[in-house]
Amino acid sequence: MVESGLKLQDQMIAAYTELAGLRQIYSEDNVRVRAAHARIAELQRQMDKAMGSSEDPGLDASHTSYPSISELPALGLTYYDLDRKMRVEELLWETLTKQYESAKVQEAKEIPTVRVLDAANVPQRKSSAARRSIMLLGTMLSLFVACISVFVMNTWEEMDPQDERKMLVTEIVNSTQNFLVWFWSLPGMSWVYRRFKGSTPQSDVGNTS
Repeated sequence: MVESGLKLQDQMIAAYTELAGLRQIYSEDNVRVRAAHARIAELQRQMDKAMGSSEDPGLDASHTSYPSISELPALGLTYYDLDRKMRVEELLWETLTKQYESAKVQEAKEIPTVRVLDAANVPQRKSSAARRSIMLLGTMLSLFVACISVFVMNTWEEMDPQDERKMLVTEIVNSTQNFLVWFWSLPGMSWVYRRFKGSTPQSDVGNTS
């Protein structure tokens, strides 16, 4: 707007200079002189319009592309007021955003890893660990094992010592005992045996025989 006003002033000075030169040559009724007057009047109207001092009642300020110079102080005050409000709202938005992000992080930290969806209820009746069935089954199994053991012992005692099957079983048992005696006689194993049994392997074998 300032540059436009300076250009209008330059054109106005040039128009006055041209009018002064025309007046020295032509009269006031000459076409060139009247054209110079009209040009000066138009330039003056444009300057008044730019400065906001036009006295033409029919001139509408909304038709102008830019505000007049007289309106600039009020527009500047409005601009600074709006700029201050914008900065305050921007700072408020930034602060609230930081608090929101911090609250989200804190909420994520406080969420428990294990969440109880439904509380447990006391069952009306027991559904597992049937003790009565376990007792009956254990008793029957013990009786069965005891009967089998008595039958096997009686059969073993009634067998002929010269029977090949009894001799084979006796030989296997003796071999197993000899292997155990050899195993516990290894260096360091006799100490382990005494630690848990309280006697040497040879004495245990003698007692067994």
